[in-house]
Amino acid sequence: MNDLRLDEKKGKLFQWQNQIVQMIAANEPLSNILNELVSIVEIYIPGSICSIQLYNKKTNTLEKTTSRTLPEEYIRAIDGIKAGPNVGSCGTAVYEKQTVIVTNVNTDPLWKHYRELPIKHGLKSCWSVPIFSPNQEVVGTFSLYYKEKREPTELQLHQLNEFAQLSGIAIDYRSSQEEIYRIKHTDPLTGLANASQFKIDAHQALEHAKAKKETVATFFIDLNRFNVINNIGGYDVGDDILVAVTDRLLKSLPPTVLLTRWNSDKFIVLLEDSTPEAVHSFSERIIDVLSIPFIRKEHDFIITISVGVSSFPNDSKTIDELIRHSEAAMNEAKLLGINQYRVYSSSIADRLTNRVHIEKELRQAIEDESFILHYQPQVSLSTEEIIGVEALIRWEHSTMGLVQPSNFIPIAEETGLIMPLGEWVLKTACQQMKEWEREGRPSIRLSVNLSSVQFRQKNLVSKIKQIIEETELDPANLVLEVTESTLVNHMKYTIIQLRELQAMGIQIALDDFGTLYSSLSYLKHFPLDIIKIDRSFVRTLLSDSKDIEIVNIIIRLGKSLQLKVLAEGIETKGQAHVLKEHHCHEGQGYLYSKPLPFEQLKKEIS
Repeated sequence: MNDLRLDEKKGKLFQWQNQIVQMIAANEPLSNILNELVSIVEIYIPGSICSIQLYNKKTNTLEKTTSRTLPEEYIRAIDGIKAGPNVGSCGTAVYEKQTVIVTNVNTDPLWKHYRELPIKHGLKSCWSVPIFSPNQEVVGTFSLYYKEKREPTELQLHQLNEFAQLSGIAIDYRSSQEEIYRIKHTDPLTGLANASQFKIDAHQALEHAKAKKETVATFFIDLNRFNVINNIGGYDVGDDILVAVTDRLLKSLPPTVLLTRWNSDKFIVLLEDSTPEAVHSFSERIIDVLSIPFIRKEHDFIITISVGVSSFPNDSKTIDELIRHSEAAMNEAKLLGINQYRVYSSSIADRLTNRVHIEKELRQAIEDESFILHYQPQVSLSTEEIIGVEALIRWEHSTMGLVQPSNFIPIAEETGLIMPLGEWVLKTACQQMKEWEREGRPSIRLSVNLSSVQFRQKNLVSKIKQIIEETELDPANLVLEVTESTLVNHMKYTIIQLRELQAMGIQIALDDFGTLYSSLSYLKHFPLDIIKIDRSFVRTLLSDSKDIEIVNIIIRLGKSLQLKVLAEGIETKGQAHVLKEHHCHEGQGYLYSKPLPFEQLKKEIS
């Protein structure tokens, strides 16, 4: 082959180039293509020792050396070398983005700090050409070494550039394919396998477990109230924390698990060869790892999670079923409180069936308006005089009996049925309070809860205005209660809506105050008139000194912001006494009255 005539060499070169192009088109691994290329070059240019290195722009290093003739020791030594001036032929070629010809490595200053290595292996000259991608990004170096001092001819320089260009096409094509694969199969934010790739990998894991008769557990992880972080810190902080969550999970979980960001703030982990003990310890570990605060922009963001678990083959036979059942278990875990996990069971399956039934019946009940309102009195703690009532919905079903609000309000919110239901509650309550006044009774304040879902309506304010006008209720006697989570959803838009409602004379109350860790930092931004101390603090008021201090802080905060403070869930005289001592303005609870139907309310308060 060394004695090929020029025309034969040209023909052979054309044939080899076609061979490389065909390998690229056939999507051969890049290592195979580059190995073939260096072999061709060493045949085509007798006496040469060819090497190709890839350039990593992020680390500014040359790596993944391909060579069939360079000694292994030499390859290990040059792998990972930084590109820069006076870094041999290759490092300098990348840095300067031009061909570097060194005919004598013993004397050339570019090799001053590296010459011992080539001398040791008898390498005396090195020609290096930067490899460019089609968009002129440096992606590597194409080099020829010789065991004698040698200078290239014009033809050889031309050939070098041709081979470098062919290398660039192969590298760029493979990089493009890898980028396309990455986009199709990975989550762009976290770099984890995306949902579709996860399902492919999980299916293989199930087949493997089936063959070995092992169990597989799927953990569905939901980051609770993650929208708070997005609204307070911004979406850049939210994204940063999602990446940090991913990092913590990867570092704390066994390397064999499958992990995906399922969507938004939800993750799924698949654990092979799981046991009940492993499920327990695994769930506890996930909770512990993610409970450590994330410090961003001078905020301590505390993540709480809910985890649901389902197992193969006991609970489900397919990955889709596993995911669906683990999500159902996660929703059950939410009902237990923060940082809880639940394992899927037949009782959860029964409740899912019941949920579908309730949703169907709820739609019919809304259409038939088969609900009633009860009213719980609110009193001045200093005089125990009734100053207002809170409207509470009740659903008496013909066969299910009394359906608790906790069993149908979440379903109404998830399905959007809360829109017509909430409108019915407000209109009916306003009508009944107006009836109360027309019977000659003194006006009292009416409180009605608004769901966070209702705030998504662009015409919410106009609907409320219309109801007030139709019922002729004085807006000064109406209080609309919102929760903290409502306030931080679409914060700017919510503030605008609340200000418009206040401008109509309506009062705004913040319900369940203190249940979000970041309340104090944003409370001053919202137009409020009343804050309600959550019943969870009142319940243990006599047994927990910390709750007394929390209540005291809330009362003082309310006064400093010129807000009325109302305590919920007062059941004992002792609780009422402590609240009075700390100068809480108002209260409600079973100590004063349970919620009453409208007709009974009129009899009780005459």
